Amino acid sequence: MGSPRARAPTQAQLSLGELAYLIGGLSEKMLSQTLRRLEMDGFVRREVHATKPARVAYSLTPLGCELGMQSLLTFVHKNANRVVKNRENARQHEASSLIA
Repeated sequence: MGSPRARAPTQAQLSLGELAYLIGGLSEKMLSQTLRRLEMDGFVRREVHATKPARVAYSLTPLGCELGMQSLLTFVHKNANRVVKNRENARQHEASSLIA
């Protein structure tokens, strides 16, 4: 069973920091890049609120709700360290290929 932090926001609007806390194990930079891709794909809505400082909130679109983001967030929470390690290994391999 997953951590209680690994729950999906349904119609809630959450900030990047709130999402980072809920998911756990990801840097805000990686999370931000992932959210941008999910936004481009139509799963996530990104809304910038005109406040000082500006507040950016994320929520699921109807398509994102349909996808079953709970399963995705649970998977990410459970496997984030493995994914990060795989990416680091791939980058190191790529860098060593460029040097050779």
